[in-house]
Amino acid sequence: MDCHIYLTDILFMISFSNAVNIFCTGTVTTTGSCHDTMESQAVIVYKEFDEMSLFHKPIRNIKMKKDLSVSIKQEWQSLGVAGVVWDAAIVLAAYIIDHPSIVGGKSVLELGSGTGMVAIVASRFAARVTATDRSLAIPLIQENIRLNNDIPITHGSLSADLLVWGKKLDNNIVQYDVILGADIIYIEDTFNDLLDTLKAMSSLETVVYLSCKLRYDKDLRFIQTLEAFFQVKQVHQDFERDIIIYRAMLPSNNVT
Repeated sequence: MDCHIYLTDILFMISFSNAVNIFCTGTVTTTGSCHDTMESQAVIVYKEFDEMSLFHKPIRNIKMKKDLSVSIKQEWQSLGVAGVVWDAAIVLAAYIIDHPSIVGGKSVLELGSGTGMVAIVASRFAARVTATDRSLAIPLIQENIRLNNDIPITHGSLSADLLVWGKKLDNNIVQYDVILGADIIYIEDTFNDLLDTLKAMSSLETVVYLSCKLRYDKDLRFIQTLEAFFQVKQVHQDFERDIIIYRAMLPSNNVT
């Protein structure tokens, strides 16, 4: 059993409890039910407490590398964890800027886009980017796309679309060259649906990049489960923010 709970995870629970009008001392599922999994766990207060002030900023102006800046509207009160910029998104966006060829001229899908920040940065280099999330988050993504219209889009389009993991995966699924995900591994009840979605939306040429803060043993177990279906490699680690980026590919993919 996982033996610690981070303050960030308390924020996750509080934000979801606001959405379903309950306060849960364990894991809140995607249906709003509560599983109590916090027995004998201790609270560890660490530097992410400082993020609270950033979450309450209505607009975050984030200066990236190579003179690229993004302005991201946040909606902590109405959307909770989906409505703010997390470190994993900043680290993945910076990684894309440092390695533009990973999305350059390609079709890109972002899962669990939240504010849309990663998709917006990827659109600077990609041919086509689709930012996806549940229906409640789509208006925020669309608004952030409009806020950043001045970012030059070299090749193609940037749009937001509804995608519920694990649903309608057999209905003419569009497969992408690149799939991105930032801090989407934290609710265990969604892991099977996330894995099914990754498998369905990946072709033999698709490359997946997951930017993760692994807070619990269960999060690492998802990566281990992913390894049963994909070739998984750690390609980057931000020690200051405690973020790891994994690259995953179906076994016959020959990317080095």
